[in-house]
Amino acid sequence: MQPAYFILTSGHREGPYREEELLDLWDAGQISSRQLCEQSPSGEQRALADWFEIIEPEESSEPPPAADLMEEEDPEPVEEILWEGHPGLFAKIKLLLIAAAALWIGFHYATPIALGSGLTCGFLLLAVALAPRFTQSYRITSSRIEAQTGLIWKREREIFLSEIQNCRVTPRPFLGWLGYGDLTFEPTPGSGSPLIFKDIPGARRLAERVRQLQITSPDLPKKSAFFFSGNA
Repeated sequence: MQPAYFILTSGHREGPYREEELLDLWDAGQISSRQLCEQSPSGEQRALADWFEIIEPEESSEPPPAADLMEEEDPEPVEEILWEGHPGLFAKIKLLLIAAAALWIGFHYATPIALGSGLTCGFLLLAVALAPRFTQSYRITSSRIEAQTGLIWKREREIFLSEIQNCRVTPRPFLGWLGYGDLTFEPTPGSGSPLIFKDIPGARRLAERVRQLQITSPDLPKKSAFFFSGNA
């Protein structure tokens, strides 16, 4: 017959319990391995660990894992595209007018010489006027300015806003009153050559936008100067 066990607490006897029941109570954390138990019918009293083979869980000597630092760090700011553009076609208005006149003359007179000369000059001038539109692109983001040139083999150049020291607006002849101009960004000494946005409509307004971004951005140093010259 399997012996029974009583749990002795403050002079009281709780039970009887079978061996399996006592071990279930210990496994659930309701009694400790040092709990005094009395075996029946022998009346012998021992700690629970002395009655049964109990393996205590080993206390880990390793420190608890550190919190994931990546979760505590602020997420990196996302670079935002603020403006994208190309050289304005209106800045090539004279070439476009001359090309249109050459084509008109060639088709109007329709002689072999006039037609050949008109088509050749017209399409050549048209290609020269339209080339910058398709081979040059500009971009301003929340952290840098970029220029890309080329049609098949593209070349890229960029300057971080923190490196811009001077911005110069050069108005286009006869078109400055419409806001067309070249926008030259000069970096701090030792940061490379200037980067130029050519034939940009609203050049001065765009330069002012870059200036405000450089002033208000918390990630950009405020030590660099930012000046304007020219009118557009």
